[in-house]
Amino acid sequence: MDHIKVIDTKCPHCGKELNSSLNTDSDERPPMPGDASICIDCAGIGVFNDDMQLMLPDRETLEAWKAEPGMWDGIDLAVEAVKSRRADLPNPKD
Repeated sequence: MDHIKVIDTKCPHCGKELNSSLNTDSDERPPMPGDASICIDCAGIGVFNDDMQLMLPDRETLEAWKAEPGMWDGIDLAVEAVKSRRADLPNPKD
């Protein structure tokens, strides 16, 4: 999987500046409005709006993702992967 350059945006949870995306689908397409995104820094879940800016997903979006077969499992897996990656990094405060 290759990183795909996207418009500069910020995580709606932690404010981390983001400019690329890693698609977990096999078609390697760039993200589209309505797609989920997991912040590489805080593992927060965002959704791309029509301007390709990340926003907090609203209740309706979360319910739609949970209703779509395999979607929520994929999101949960990605969140856990980021959290695991972060746990393996050295703590700069040490």
